[in-house]
Amino acid sequence: TTHLLVWFKLFHFDVGLLSYMLGLSYQSQRKQDFQYKGFMAVNFVQTELSARSIYPTYSWQHGQAEIEFLHTCADGEIIPVEVKSSRRTRARSLRSYIDRYNPSRAIILAGKVGSEGKKPVETWPLYEAQFLADL
Repeated sequence: TTHLLVWFKLFHFDVGLLSYMLGLSYQSQRKQDFQYKGFMAVNFVQTELSARSIYPTYSWQHGQAEIEFLHTCADGEIIPVEVKSSRRTRARSLRSYIDRYNPSRAIILAGKVGSEGKKPVETWPLYEAQFLADL
């Protein structure tokens, strides 16, 4: 028997207000020297997707591996989207998803884009999250 576990993730509707609630200064955010930068990056992407009327959003988890977003295109294709808050884009969870489901493409949204990913992985700057709606 297959069991489906459903849980909800809570996001704040405004990254600026979330920063204020966390007590983050502008300088701290610019240096990216705060504890919640990964959560802030994921929250930013969720805000962008909601602004483009992409909801509900879905994620994937298997064991310790977790993909933040599974984006469904108009043609039904599912694209895994991994969110990274820094230049380091070694995405073990994404590799686990790719090995398991073999998607035709996958996207890493990164705070600082270093190098291009290996196919089928594309690395996009975090601010291009809004363009997922155009896929």
